Amino acid sequence: MPKATLTDARVRALKPRKRVRDIRDGKLRGFGVRVMPSGRKRFFVHSQHRGERIWRIVGDAATMGVSEARSRAVGMLAAIRRGESTLLRPDGTLFEAVAETVFERRERVWKARTMYVNRCYLRNQILPHFAGRPIAEIDGRDVRSWFASLRATPVAADRAMPVLSGIMKEAEAMGLREDGSNPCRGIRRYRRKGRERFLSDSEIRPLSAILSTHAGCLQRSVPLMRANPCISYHGPPCPASETTNCRSRPWYSVYVRKVVSNRPSKVVPWWKENEFMSRANASGYYLTDKDVPIVMGMIDRGDRKHDIAAWFGVNQGRIAEAEDGRYRSGSTAAPRKLPPKGPPGVKGRHLRESVETAVDRYDDGEIDLKMLLGELRDALAKYDSHEA
Repeated sequence: MPKATLTDARVRALKPRKRVRDIRDGKLRGFGVRVMPSGRKRFFVHSQHRGERIWRIVGDAATMGVSEARSRAVGMLAAIRRGESTLLRPDGTLFEAVAETVFERRERVWKARTMYVNRCYLRNQILPHFAGRPIAEIDGRDVRSWFASLRATPVAADRAMPVLSGIMKEAEAMGLREDGSNPCRGIRRYRRKGRERFLSDSEIRPLSAILSTHAGCLQRSVPLMRANPCISYHGPPCPASETTNCRSRPWYSVYVRKVVSNRPSKVVPWWKENEFMSRANASGYYLTDKDVPIVMGMIDRGDRKHDIAAWFGVNQGRIAEAEDGRYRSGSTAAPRKLPPKGPPGVKGRHLRESVETAVDRYDDGEIDLKMLLGELRDALAKYDSHEA
């Protein structure tokens, strides 16, 4: 965690990143500023008392200067050492206020449908139980009691739990709860039996009559359904019910079950049957005669087949063909011409993270140009190193 003597100009110059980051004050131990991915900045104190780590929010950097925040932090740290409670409880820490703030932040991340559904769970399942309570006082016992009260609607309970957990996680990041105090952890979801079964003989007959009536709409023949023993039942409404007068009739949605070796393997709707059977689009990458010697050298070196395939952007079948000698070039490249050993995707991701961190530190003024070049060279050396 970087340290620097905090000033108003330095705090204003801090830029947000993809993750939350803390910058410690070099003048007062335990005092610092947290920069959120949204760009919001908050002063905090972090200390230990009797073996327990304590994290408290001091104030918002947009409405408070560094000198004022540092003077408040001195008093808060002294209170923590004396064992006094310093947890702030303004009106903004009520559960419904924090939940609304979290949803406003997630609005640019969630899709419109996801936002609508999660707000329904918040309004119908969560707020009736937690509204009006400070979010810092909600503990695991309260969450377990709330979850047990939704036993009659297990689907809604299971889907409302991640919404509540996300609110609690954001509250920790905002400094309104202790770090690692999410009360939703360790609560098991309800077990639900599968809602899929095979049609009985009494259900096939009315289904046959409906399919015969709406054969033009469904584009499916009745004899196929009668003769196919691999048809299962699901219960969505009839897709033609809005335009036809079959609302009062029982409706069965036909799903075709693919059978492999006399065992049902996957269930897909019949209207997606061709999509299920279609192959993925070709990647456009192929092994060339110049690539084969490198492939053979990597195989001799003991590289994993999927790492070799990932390096060239092909599947492992092409690597097996090169190993079997199906290409014209059968030579092996020298070791110095081989790429570094290891999964290329992981190595590339680590390289990107190292470069991004180094550039951000250079932009923030933590390192100079010479140190930046040194960190970039170290990142490349790590990328070129061989991994097991």
